[in-house]
Amino acid sequence: MPTLIRQALFERISKLPALREHLESIRLATGVTVRFVGPLGQGDAAESENALCRFMRSSESGRRRCTACLQRALERAMEGAAHEVCDAGGRETAVPLRVGGQVFGYFVFGGYLSARAEGLAPEPASVRAAEICPDAEKWAQLLAEAPVCEPAREAALVRLLELVATQLALIITDNLAHPEKRLPEVIEKACALAREHYAEPLSLSAVAERLSVSVAHLSRLFHHSTGLPFNEYLTRLRTEQARKLLLTTGRNVTEIAYDSGFQSISQFNRAFKAVHGVSPRSLRERGSVSAKAAGSEGAKRGRRPRARQALKS
Repeated sequence: MPTLIRQALFERISKLPALREHLESIRLATGVTVRFVGPLGQGDAAESENALCRFMRSSESGRRRCTACLQRALERAMEGAAHEVCDAGGRETAVPLRVGGQVFGYFVFGGYLSARAEGLAPEPASVRAAEICPDAEKWAQLLAEAPVCEPAREAALVRLLELVATQLALIITDNLAHPEKRLPEVIEKACALAREHYAEPLSLSAVAERLSVSVAHLSRLFHHSTGLPFNEYLTRLRTEQARKLLLTTGRNVTEIAYDSGFQSISQFNRAFKAVHGVSPRSLRERGSVSAKAAGSEGAKRGRRPRARQALKS
């Protein structure tokens, strides 16, 4: 299933009343806040409830460490529940929500120690800890105040979340777009045309004429099958292409906007922020591409590539 369609289904799943009710019940019964995040960690970014995690996320380097830890946990949890230990010594647990053999999100809880004795020391216990917080007294205080989740309690929470995931998978199969099934052939063809011609002026009517179906029928079927209107699917394709170029090249933002299919820089900025939550320039500033690498890539690219031939009906 195309990634963008899976993302749209994740967004629909995250709004299910049953999911929110289950997570709130777990919080009230156990005191543990469980987040539901997408396959790449996006989604429910609630503020951390403990001082250790708040301290980690108070700096750019700390946020990068937290993000890296979450990504490692999600990668390990594709087939089942997995745990990861962050640079501060806290544990992160992820439980997958699988429907029809595909992962549509993860239940995540973390920021806790498995035992109080792990952390208490008069000075940072490792080189990483010293990098995080050179103040040994403050570090010891943060660890002393961090929540503890013993292995037995952690295992019980995982079992609860696995039961929740099983029940939600049944609800999703019954009430959403049956994500385990193949898309209708005409929708697969429409998606393929959008992926091939996203950089061109492209309309639903042109795609419908190419596929010999009515615009109204294609519009209804596309939205029902994917969870997205065609225009929104096309916009997401364009912003995803732009995101890749922003993070992997040094090309000008305006150039990237036009080469990704947008007709103006203002349209690009609005659409990009709506999909990714940040402006294109902010994403680039946060990215991992060094200025040197970006500059050399930009020099290689030089001119804008010639526009591809528009889709003809």
